[in-house]
Amino acid sequence: MKVRRSKPLNNFKKKLATTVTLLTVLLTPTLANAETKYVEPTIGLNYRVGNSTNTKKIGALPYGSSVEVLEITDNNWAKVKIDDQMFYMSNEYLSDVPLVPEPILQSQSIESSPVTTSYSGYSLGTYRITHYCGCVSCNGSWAGSPTASGAYPVAGRTVAMADLPFGTEVEINGQIYTVEDRGVPSGCVDIYVDNHSEALNSGMYYAEVRVVG
Repeated sequence: MKVRRSKPLNNFKKKLATTVTLLTVLLTPTLANAETKYVEPTIGLNYRVGNSTNTKKIGALPYGSSVEVLEITDNNWAKVKIDDQMFYMSNEYLSDVPLVPEPILQSQSIESSPVTTSYSGYSLGTYRITHYCGCVSCNGSWAGSPTASGAYPVAGRTVAMADLPFGTEVEINGQIYTVEDRGVPSGCVDIYVDNHSEALNSGMYYAEVRVVG
């Protein structure tokens, strides 16, 4: 014997399916609502699996990179699309307008550097100078850990550099630093500072690097 379904039940299911479909469309970010933003920190900006620094870091985008923002979370993190995958970046450090190719105007240039005492040794040439601190944004899961040399970083002493052995002393703008960390490409020096605000404010510039002899 066939059991006939009542029309009211069928109508209810159709309405429910329509409602679910409509909600899915409304709540799902679309490319039409996306906007392009730009990475503002000169040291780059991490992207993660979730909207918190406690979530896993996947990678980082360099200064000035454009990124497609799909939505902003309640705690001011941007849901972004990178390589057709969804990640999160801190919206606080994303600019609404394109940035200049190199932030030289925001930082100290070689010509504007104060005249300082030069130590003996030899010059390695002009290097790109950046800054970092011990926070999660700069170090990810390595935050609070010793440097690659095993020593704990000290502001005014520690630099990360790929071109010289650990313990080598270098002079940058009259200040003597010690190579104690890695994590930067050849031709760059990353200077350790006390906090993230100082790292951002110090910016990026180019300066002569000398090995102290």
